[in-house]
Parts: sequence; structure tokens; C-alpha cells
Amino acid sequence: MKIVVSGGGTGGHIYPALAMIRELEQRTSCEVLYIGTENGLEADIVRRAGIPFESIEISGIRRSLSFENVKTGIRFIKSVRRVRKLLRQFQPDIVVGTGGFVCGPSVQVDSSVDRYYIRLQKWDSRHSSMNRTVYQVSRINF
Repeated sequence: MKIVVSGGGTGGHIYPALAMIRELEQRTSCEVLYIGTENGLEADIVRRAGIPFESIEISGIRRSLSFENVKTGIRFIKSVRRVRKLLRQFQPDIVVGTGGFVCGPSVQVDSSVDRYYIRLQKWDSRHSSMNRTVYQVSRINF
């Protein structure tokens, strides 16, 4: 089974994802690809864990009127294109988003392709704006 995991920014998104990956590796034969950002903690943590890692360039949306949000929109479009390419190459059976703005493009791309089984895993009691958005397109939410 091939699994793509995407999430990051904080250890609260990364460490549960790593625990889930380790549990899956013990229970079944699987190949995992982690999608994150170079700027987040995930780049270092996931690579040190020995899990294949690919990066996308994305950032969170500012809650105030800002030109940075235009840049964020452009980064999002570029990230969606990059994720599409990564998914075509890797051909996962399941995509898991664990939270944070970095999982948005991965889950968003998957929602437009019927072949992928999308799952949003969120451990926080309060969802972020990105998680509320991808929650709507995710097929299974936990």
C-alpha cells in the first residue's frame, strides 16, 4: 500500500503523523511519502525519522487585509501543481492530512481525483481555517 501523509508547521501535526506511520509500517507493508514545507519543523523531523520527504512552498493566510495574501494565493496554486505531479509519480492508495496549512494542497488535489482515498486526521479540538476548508472535500474525517 502506498500512503501520502501531509501536515506540519508544529509538532502537534508532525509527531502524531509519525506515530501513525510507524504503526502502519508495523501492521502492513507500505510505502510512505511525506509532503511538507522546507520552512516548517517537518523538514528536519521527518527526514531524521528516515521517511521520504518532498516539499512544497506554501504559507498560511493572514487574517487581515494584506498583500501577503495575494502571494499566499500564488503559492497555493504552485503547490497544487507540485502536489499533482508528486501524486502522479507516487500513485498513492490513500492520502492523509494531519493538519496545518501544508496539507491543504494535498487534500484539495485529491478531492478532484476519484482514485485517491482521502482522510483528514486532526487531533485538536478546534479546527484551523485550512482544516475547516479541507474537511469539506475529505471523504473520511477523524
